[in-house]
Amino acid sequence: MTFEEIKKALTQPNSALKKRALAVLYNDEMVEAKSLLESYVGSEVDPDLQTLAIKVLNKLRESLKGQFQFDLEKVRGAFQSRDNSQRISALRTLLTQRSPKIPKLVQDLLPNETSPEAISLIVEILKNNPDPGNLPLLLKFSNDPSDAVRMEALQGVVNIMNGCMYPFILRALLDPSPPLKMKAYQLISMISRANLLDSIDFMLGSESAETSRLAGQLLPPFVGPDLLPLLKKNINHKDEETRALCKRALVIMSQKGNSEATKVLESLSASTVPPSSVQSSKAILESTMLSSDCQRHFERYPGWLTKPLNDAVNSREPKFALGCIWDFFEKLLCLLIPASVCAYFFRGNRSQYWDSVFFDSIQKGSQKTDPAKIIQTLPMVLPLSTTPDDLFPFILASKVQNDENSIVENFLSIREGFSLYKENPQESARFLKPAFETIESLLDSFSFITKNWILVKVMDNGNVRMYDFLKNKPVPINPALLSNFEFPLNVPILVSGNFSSALQLSPFLGLDKSRSSLVRIDPNEQELWEFLKKYRAMEDYMSFLKKGNSPY
Repeated sequence: MTFEEIKKALTQPNSALKKRALAVLYNDEMVEAKSLLESYVGSEVDPDLQTLAIKVLNKLRESLKGQFQFDLEKVRGAFQSRDNSQRISALRTLLTQRSPKIPKLVQDLLPNETSPEAISLIVEILKNNPDPGNLPLLLKFSNDPSDAVRMEALQGVVNIMNGCMYPFILRALLDPSPPLKMKAYQLISMISRANLLDSIDFMLGSESAETSRLAGQLLPPFVGPDLLPLLKKNINHKDEETRALCKRALVIMSQKGNSEATKVLESLSASTVPPSSVQSSKAILESTMLSSDCQRHFERYPGWLTKPLNDAVNSREPKFALGCIWDFFEKLLCLLIPASVCAYFFRGNRSQYWDSVFFDSIQKGSQKTDPAKIIQTLPMVLPLSTTPDDLFPFILASKVQNDENSIVENFLSIREGFSLYKENPQESARFLKPAFETIESLLDSFSFITKNWILVKVMDNGNVRMYDFLKNKPVPINPALLSNFEFPLNVPILVSGNFSSALQLSPFLGLDKSRSSLVRIDPNEQELWEFLKKYRAMEDYMSFLKKGNSPY
C-alpha cells in the first residue's frame, strides 16, 4: 500500500482495511506517516484500533529517534539501485536529516524519479534542506497530481527564500558600504517580520559557524517577544560565539522589561539581584500588602495565566515586577482577542464593516490589537448571553451592553499606565501600587471566564486524554461528557459551562506541552486560509486586503 492508499484506508469505516494499513505502517516503518497517525489516534473511537495505532506510532517515533546520522555512501548506493524499495528505504533515513550534502545527492541521483511514494519523500527532504539547486525539482513537483506533494513543493520554495535568499539580504545589513546597507533596509521593509525571523532561525541552525554567528550579530534589531522562543532554542548553541550573541539579545530584552528574558538569564547565571533602594523597598512593601488581595483571585484562574503575577508578587525589584504584570496583561489579551475573533465568525452578526474590524485584528495579532475597541464592539456584533454558563465572549458582550464599564476602564488604565511608565522608567516604584490595584480590579471583573472550560485532547504517556486548561492546574475531563463535539488532537476548544456550546480557538491559540500552558500562535497562510474557508470569509478577507484600509 502506498502512503495515499493508507491515508484513504484510515478514513473509511472498514476495520479490517484499517488494520491492514496500520500493519503496513508498522512493518515498513513509514516514518513519513507520523503526523497522519497522530491525528488518526486522536479521532479513532474503536479501542482496539486505537491501541494498535498507538503501538505503531511509538515504533515510528523510535525509528525517527534512531535517524541521528546516516551513511552517505550507503544512501548513494541505494539511490542508484533499480530496486524501488531500496530507494524508498534510503529516502526515509533522510527525512529528519539536515545536511548541505543531501540536496546535491538528491539532485544528482534522483532527478527523474517517477514513483509517487518516492516523490512524496523527496519533496519533504528537499523542503527540510533548502538549497537554490532544489528549485528545478520543486518547480517540477508543483505540477504533481498529488495535492500533498504540490503543497510540500510550495513550502520547499518558501524555505529556499527563508533559508537562502532572505539571509543573503540580511547579510547586507552588516556590509561596510552605506549604499548597499540602505538598499538592504529598503528590501527588508518589504518582507514580513515572521519570514525574517524564520530566516534567522535557519541561519542559527546552520552547520556553518560563520552563518550562525552572522545570524547572532543580526539579532539586536529584531528584539521583541516573538524572538524569545528562537533565543531559548539557541541559548545552548554548540558554537560558543553564537551562544554569546544569543545571550546578548536576551540581555537587551531583559533591559527593556521582558520578564521571561530575565528569567532565562537568571537560570543561566548564579548572580544575585542587587539590593533594592529605600524607595523600591517601600514600594514593594506597599504593593505586597495590596497583592495579597490579588492573590485570592489566583486559585480561580489558570496557573499558566497568573504565573507572571506570582512572579511579580515575589519580586523585590519594581521594574521586574512591572514587567511581570505586563506579561500577564499580554497573556490575557492572547486569550481574550482570539476568543472574540472566533466568536464573531462563529455566531456574530457579520457585515462588511465589522468584518474589517476583526480582519484588522487578525492581521495585527492580539498584542497589537486595541482590547478596549474590541470589547466595546462585542455587544454590537454578538448575540447577548441569557445564561451565566454561556461562552465567555457572549457573556462579555452582555456585560458591556449593560454598562459594566469597569472592564473597558481597566484595559484603558493598564495601557495608559504603562505608556507613562515607559516615558519615566526611573520612577518604576511609583507605578507599582496603581498597577496592582488595576490588576486586582481586572481579575475581579473578569472572573466570569472561569465558568467556561478550555479543553484540549492530548497524547499522555501513550494514552489519549482530555484536560481543562482554564482551571488553576490542568484537570482531566471525562470525554464521555463531550460526545457532541469534535476534539482534534492538541487543539484548544472553548466549551460553555453547561457543555451546550463549543468554539475552536485555533489557529490563534495553541498548546505548549513543555509548560502545560496555552500560548499565542501566529497562524501561517494555510492555517489562516482554512479558518476563513470554514466560516466562508475567504472572499471578504481578500477584498479587505485589496482595499488595505483599517477600520480605525
